[in-house]
Amino acid sequence: MKVELHGLQVFGHHGVEDEEQRLGQLFVYDVELEVGERGASDSLAEAVDYAGVAEAIRELSAATTAYVGLGSNLGDREQLIRDAAELIGVVRLSTIIETEPWGHEDQPRFLNAVAEVETSLDAQPFLTFLLDVERRLGRERIGRRWGPRTIDLDLLLFGDRVVDEPGLTVPHPRLVQRRFVLEPLAELVPGLEIPGDGTVLAALAGLQSES
Repeated sequence: MKVELHGLQVFGHHGVEDEEQRLGQLFVYDVELEVGERGASDSLAEAVDYAGVAEAIRELSAATTAYVGLGSNLGDREQLIRDAAELIGVVRLSTIIETEPWGHEDQPRFLNAVAEVETSLDAQPFLTFLLDVERRLGRERIGRRWGPRTIDLDLLLFGDRVVDEPGLTVPHPRLVQRRFVLEPLAELVPGLEIPGDGTVLAALAGLQSES
């Protein structure tokens, strides 16, 4: 059995323009549900929870603030970073800095930055989206790990979520070890809490004190 809901309205703040973020906009959904035998039952316990359906749609419409690390050491490095930032819908982009290679020193120097992004996707679909943007910009995941690359997009933080799933760990497992990530991140959100590791600024200070 199918149930159709038409004209379900949710107000949200999406988009990358300041006006879109400030004013928000109305989203209207048409939803088709496969409810099987539940839709034909008169039992309250077996009835479809339409309030739950509406809440699930509202949650899908709620944007999550994510922070993405961008890096490049092949081709037109700065243009690749700016192109990637635009493709992922950047709200704010840190200063682009030049850094020494991490992992393998025998490769060109990197340009690095951090982007603040608003997304209605969940963490895994957002990671898939980032990987697709990498491919569109010529990234080929061949050769040694941490080797040269046209573009690298790392999901650093996803709201205040802690994610441990196949292929995805958030916060990024090496976030607090990497100055080339912490410095641009601190430029954007110095007081942001990294789940389990204190603020961004404290993590950066701790890394600097070790060097």
